[in-house]
Amino acid sequence: MPAVLGGDPFPGHEEIGGRYPDRDMIAREAVGNLRIAAGIFPDDPELRELVDELTQHSAEFRDHWARHTVRTKAHGVKLIDHPHLGFLRLTYEITHFPQDAELSLLVYTAAPGTPEEKALRALAET
Repeated sequence: MPAVLGGDPFPGHEEIGGRYPDRDMIAREAVGNLRIAAGIFPDDPELRELVDELTQHSAEFRDHWARHTVRTKAHGVKLIDHPHLGFLRLTYEITHFPQDAELSLLVYTAAPGTPEEKALRALAET
């Protein structure tokens, strides 16, 4: 989950939180997606444990979770501060597969001729 939810959302990887300039939007979307997962898998103990842990350790997560927002977003734009490539403005699309609720495909793209396209091509060659 690419959520940046406050406190230590990625234990052992605190630097990840700073890579999303629009942190609040990312957190809202992530919590909305987590609510969807909780509805699809209400008896999943690991999911309950994750929600309990985030609720216990993050005031920001508690605030978003208390709003009961259930949302999925199939496309949009994300701003990412990549540690080697710098700021990237990437378009994304998420495809969900109805035959398997646990499966989705996330694709990031960049407009042709942009610095982001060059950066993604350089990354692909590494």
